[in-house]
Amino acid sequence: MARNTIGNKAVDSTLITGNTTVTAASDDTILISDTSDSGNLKKVLISTITDTLITNSANNRVLTDTGNVGQINAESALTFDGTTLGTNAMTASGVVTAAGFTIGSAAINEAELEILDGATVSTAELNSLASIGSDTVATQLATKAPLASPALTGTATAVNLTLSGNLTVNGTSTTVSSTNTTITDNLLELNSGASSNANDSGILIERGSTGNNAIIAWDESSDGFILGTTTATASDTGDLTIAASPLAVSEISATELDMGDSNKIKLGTGDDLEIFHDGSNSYISDTGTGDLIIKGSDTVFIQNASGVKGAEFWSAGTAQLNYNGSKKFETTNTGISITGVLGTSGDITSGGSFIIGSASMDETDLEKLDGITNGTAAANKAVVLDANKAIATITTATITNLSTTTLTGGAITSSNFAGVTTLLIKNSAGTTLKTMRGPSS
Repeated sequence: MARNTIGNKAVDSTLITGNTTVTAASDDTILISDTSDSGNLKKVLISTITDTLITNSANNRVLTDTGNVGQINAESALTFDGTTLGTNAMTASGVVTAAGFTIGSAAINEAELEILDGATVSTAELNSLASIGSDTVATQLATKAPLASPALTGTATAVNLTLSGNLTVNGTSTTVSSTNTTITDNLLELNSGASSNANDSGILIERGSTGNNAIIAWDESSDGFILGTTTATASDTGDLTIAASPLAVSEISATELDMGDSNKIKLGTGDDLEIFHDGSNSYISDTGTGDLIIKGSDTVFIQNASGVKGAEFWSAGTAQLNYNGSKKFETTNTGISITGVLGTSGDITSGGSFIIGSASMDETDLEKLDGITNGTAAANKAVVLDANKAIATITTATITNLSTTTLTGGAITSSNFAGVTTLLIKNSAGTTLKTMRGPSS
């Protein structure tokens, strides 16, 4: 081992011990064992090492820690300029000040650390950030703090945060304050995980001084959806009080429309058509201008509740009225057809003829029956015998086109015409063949 001398005394540098505190002036010297020169001691002025290696002003002395190998202690802050610590760890109980930190291949500066300033994290809380996106926040958290399950507090301003994994937010309320909120999910689930539910659920729209809040909700008490207004807020639960509001849509498709008594379906700009049930009767009411027109692409039926047809209107032109489903009245291309008895309390007026079986009677025929009296004869009127089979008012009777076979089995005598003063018998040409006068003549 190398030997050094102080004066005429030999000194072994390895035997120098002690750590007495000394306040050094700039013109003081210290002995340094130079390992590059076989450990020989060399005298060095304090002033030659002040600004290059260690700043050793008052209360800033650096001491080797004999109790902890590989560590140094300082009475105040340590400042390193371009100096690299070894591969061993450094533990600091105070503030470490640096322009930046490089850990492995990752470098983080002051601006990036500001993002984490104020965050509350634990060793087990940042691991899930190890794979979250590539923007500034995500990159630094994923690269510099690969820990587990973050529980962060504080505010990140003017940064973008992209999560590629799942995000779970626990707490009493979650507030999103943004100009627009865009959700790419196809389904938005409310009340997730509930095994049963007694609360109305939906979406509230605050309206401030404009009026009560608007709501689109599932009403648990009526087991149906309702759109309306409410005084409820997001903190309310249970059966909410909701007043239904008008709904304007271009088209509604439903399997059932359930409305209460006297609630009306109103159609038209002026609510011209109303359909409703008042609790006793049902109404289709045309309260506006114009006609009420019922159309069908084929046949229109009016039926009772059991499906029995009361009226039928066929596209071919026929209209039909039924009694208990049986046809009684029908329109045809020539008029009407009646099945059964026609009863009327007024007049029947016709411009044509009445056909009963094979008999046809026009207006002239009916005129002969108009005003006749049994047993009384009148000009241009039919004659009907009275109860005695007599006609009292005939003064002249004419029998035309009388053949001999007509008289077979009987004879014409004056007794047959007791009230007849003159009886003329003529042939088919109208020539009088016989004139008979009664006793009164």
